Amino acid sequence: ITLAIVALSLFLVSPGNTFADPETTNCLYPSQADRFGLTVHAYHEINEFNVTPLMARSYLNWRADMTPSHPNAMSYHFMVRVSEGGHSPSASELQIIALNNPGSTWIIGNEGDVIWQDNTTPAAYARAYHSAYTAIKSVDPNARFVINGVAQVSPLRLAWLDQVWDSYRATYGTT
Repeated sequence: ITLAIVALSLFLVSPGNTFADPETTNCLYPSQADRFGLTVHAYHEINEFNVTPLMARSYLNWRADMTPSHPNAMSYHFMVRVSEGGHSPSASELQIIALNNPGSTWIIGNEGDVIWQDNTTPAAYARAYHSAYTAIKSVDPNARFVINGVAQVSPLRLAWLDQVWDSYRATYGTT
């Protein structure tokens, strides 16, 4: 049996470490569980699995679901897929989803630097990011954003990210 849930992000923390008090600091991870998330294969739903023993606080499924499940009060990270032609869901669909899920985290793209994933040029990624960002922010000023990850950190992939940054700044006059 293939397990469709894999670790999204896990930062090893030694038992002696303490976390900043979220009441007095700008701490993103007030508990160790906040540092662990899951991915669910796009053809499955998280409710198909008993995720309770994993104690994760967030998950994604490479989609932007209108009404995502929140088992064990897990956060859902929305993913907007990008391409040379733009992004999916469309800007109007993103606005509807964002209105129904205020304050959410949005991941724009999935490995845009990889031919078998989103496979976009840096300029196309910058355009898609800007379009998705402005559509979502226009209806949800508290939305949070994450750029797509790269498949593997290498000089070539870092150059791709630099070109995205430069393209965005040249096109929109801001970072």
